[in-house]
Amino acid sequence: APTLARCLESVSPFIDRILIGDTGSTDGSMEIAREFGAEIIAVPWEQDFARARNRVLEQARCEWILVLDADEMMDPLGAALLGPLLAREESGADEIWAYDVWRWNYVRDAHSRNGEHAPQPNPRVVEASRPYPAYVPSLNTRMFRRHAEIYFEHCVHETVAGRLEALGMRRAEADFVIHHFGLGEDAEEVRKGKNELYRELGLHRLKRNPGDYRASFELGLAELEHARRPAAALACFEHACALYPGHAPSWLFAGICLIRVGKPREALA
Repeated sequence: APTLARCLESVSPFIDRILIGDTGSTDGSMEIAREFGAEIIAVPWEQDFARARNRVLEQARCEWILVLDADEMMDPLGAALLGPLLAREESGADEIWAYDVWRWNYVRDAHSRNGEHAPQPNPRVVEASRPYPAYVPSLNTRMFRRHAEIYFEHCVHETVAGRLEALGMRRAEADFVIHHFGLGEDAEEVRKGKNELYRELGLHRLKRNPGDYRASFELGLAELEHARRPAAALACFEHACALYPGHAPSWLFAGICLIRVGKPREALA
């Protein structure tokens, strides 16, 4: 409830339909959503973020879909950039099926790191970001055409990128950004609870897909950064290296883990 109005205000001037999947809120969020004319779908929570998102996608009717979480907002320049971008697509000059969007994840500490990206100084382009000294960028496929074969995969760190690649559908990088405040705004206990949920789901994802290097890498990050278990993280990163030797971050984080378990020579190697 404290963040939803900000999210919907950022997009309501230039979209045709707001569709919200509610997995059981009890804090007044749905009343706020209705004030913006949103349509609401009750979605049972089944320990699977992709399944929850896909239940919403099943009800989509517009040609293009933009996905936001409640603790995010569209950049104010997004509306001005989005119009020409979609107009270019409608002309058929260069068919793009989806856009990867840079997400600015605001953090309280300028030395924070989130995943494999380092923090960047906060230019404070939106007022809500003013309290935060930095943001950590991440690239996510957040806007895509409606198509029956484009849907989210993975119970955690869910994405449509894999489906687009499997279908041979082109995607490009968007000119706008999405601002994400959850890392900075969440109370410490709330953030710990979320991180533990992501770690548990990461274990489940890797168990179901032992050959998925990305699942192993992301679980390693959860073990290293949130659970503070470098030995467990090392096993994940080494597994990711074995699955995909060309993924440089897996080697880098394996080295970090070796340092933290007191094996600097092995880390250097």
